[in-house]
Amino acid sequence: MQYPIRVFSDLHLGHPACLIQDVEQLRPLIAGAGTMIFNGDSWQELSKAMRDESGTLLQQLKELCTAEGAEAIFLPGNHDPSISSRNAVELDEGRIVIFHGHIIYPEVSPWSNYYFAKQSEVMELLAERYNESLSVDERSDLAAEVVRVMTPKGWISQKSKLHYYLNTLWPPQRFFSLLGVKKNAPQHGVDFCKQLFPKAEIAIIGHFHQSIIYQRDQFTLYNTGAFMSGCQYQCVEIMEKTVNALNVGKSKDGEFFIQR
Repeated sequence: MQYPIRVFSDLHLGHPACLIQDVEQLRPLIAGAGTMIFNGDSWQELSKAMRDESGTLLQQLKELCTAEGAEAIFLPGNHDPSISSRNAVELDEGRIVIFHGHIIYPEVSPWSNYYFAKQSEVMELLAERYNESLSVDERSDLAAEVVRVMTPKGWISQKSKLHYYLNTLWPPQRFFSLLGVKKNAPQHGVDFCKQLFPKAEIAIIGHFHQSIIYQRDQFTLYNTGAFMSGCQYQCVEIMEKTVNALNVGKSKDGEFFIQR
């Protein structure tokens, strides 16, 4: 793994709300990197309606990384659980850990309308399979099962931003669930890492679609956000001795670039 290492998450290639229409928009983010870590939800593996376009964009992204001389590492998220069998990256003898973040909550996305639609089935599965002693890999396997229970057959069949936004507003109790997650997820993330990655002092996650830097008890949690309409996004760049969160901008012609 070569430096600099740049970490992004939640590209959601092919999703109607994705800000990336052409992977060439990402070239300035990849240029000069030794390693690119795409930290989950890179493509829409589970959606029949989006899979073909999303898969094409994913392949183009891999080719772009090769062309720029950057090693590409893809970690699984709740939208692409089969993209890799590697569920986390640990660096500097475990001091830095990178994983998507969907395994922090046993329900994976307890604010999702898909969760509310299948809540009883999800809770039944968790009652049978979940306990706090599960390893990271075991939690990831269980999360993949939870996601497959929640995934509807007709998931966003129309490629429309309006359809997407209407879909995310239902049911009404989502609002209160989202507020609770927004408030508590960073501390849950820190507690999760202290349990599962006891050597870690820095964690880099995605999943929650917020660009945040949360510090508590000499532990730093970064969330790189999402390349989706209405979301924030940033890059975490890792050098041999430093870890920095860098803002990402978007030019008038649609290219994303790191703001230094």
